[in-house]
Amino acid sequence: MIFVTPLLKHSLGEENDTDNTENITGYWEEELKTTLLHLALFYKICTAMKTIMMEI
Repeated sequence: MIFVTPLLKHSLGEENDTDNTENITGYWEEELKTTLLHLALFYKICTAMKTIMMEI
């Protein structure tokens, strides 16, 4: 939920603007890429921590 919060804040705070459809689409693509990268890094860190804990 930590990673999705910026997306939710933006979607709740901005009205739909039909004139800037391309700008909004580009914004959402960048936000989605950033969020997916954060989730992937979080998953890798958790997996590494589990591996370390199993070795101890």
